[in-house]
Amino acid sequence: MANNCLTNKDTCRGEPKLPGLWEIPMYAFFDSRGVSGPHLMDPWLDGAGGSTKVNNTATLEYMKATFTDHYNNKRQPIGLYTHPIHLSKTYPGVSPDPKMIDMINAFLDWAQEQQNVWIVSNEQLLAWVRNPVPISQLDTVNALKCSTPQVDASQKICNGVPQNEAGLLSHCQFSDFPFYTCYGCPKQQPSPSNPNPEQQVSDGQELRYRLPSNCSTPFWDPVAGNCICTSSTCTFADNTRPIGPNGVNLTGGGIGGAFDNETSAAQSAYLPFNNGDFSTLPRDVWSRVVIACVCTLLGRFFTKL
Repeated sequence: MANNCLTNKDTCRGEPKLPGLWEIPMYAFFDSRGVSGPHLMDPWLDGAGGSTKVNNTATLEYMKATFTDHYNNKRQPIGLYTHPIHLSKTYPGVSPDPKMIDMINAFLDWAQEQQNVWIVSNEQLLAWVRNPVPISQLDTVNALKCSTPQVDASQKICNGVPQNEAGLLSHCQFSDFPFYTCYGCPKQQPSPSNPNPEQQVSDGQELRYRLPSNCSTPFWDPVAGNCICTSSTCTFADNTRPIGPNGVNLTGGGIGGAFDNETSAAQSAYLPFNNGDFSTLPRDVWSRVVIACVCTLLGRFFTKL
């Protein structure tokens, strides 16, 4: 539902009421022009302050300023929305600016240095909104846990897990949006009027089977049409872990490093959030450790009152 809250008066004040539908606002980042300078999707691709050229330093400044306005006032969740292709280092023909990626990571690190800040997905945000609990009980919220399917890494099965599905994905080369899938490419490009076209079966291949209701995706083999486990063996391990260390509050982060718009340092390798030595932390710190899961990429910032 595309409602422009800046131009349509009262549209976003709880109206219309549609029971069962949750609408999450896409709050804008505002540059130095205030309401005359909003930035929504992919703000790092916009010029700041009316400029036609991208300036990563200016972008970082207004992102921090908007976040701080939310944080110091009513603390509405603020989202980072992007088209992944603009940040992809592996998609053919795409060459993202490494300084832009450094800037985004610098913003993520800075945001997580603030007290009581988490990066969550929309689904996780709604789970908390529908059943809010205090910080001390966050580890009881299932949506904030990181349940990982226990599938043998050596097993070849197209299930969405990289080590299992390597070499089994189908590449659907549509001109508008090429994609990969475990379930066979459609004969024609999906559309709103035909979202699930008939499957194309190439010579020498067999029809791939859709996921049934009685099996979970990581355990379903779409090539053989077989669920590789029973209810007693379809197990998930909770890999939720504390994130940090990050200053005094341990709310996460530490993947971006320094950012300089003029000279961009070499891209650092991914660092797990729990890369620190927790054995040296004082006992009273653990009451402030946030339980989170690194299951989403760029999600939403959730600041708790």
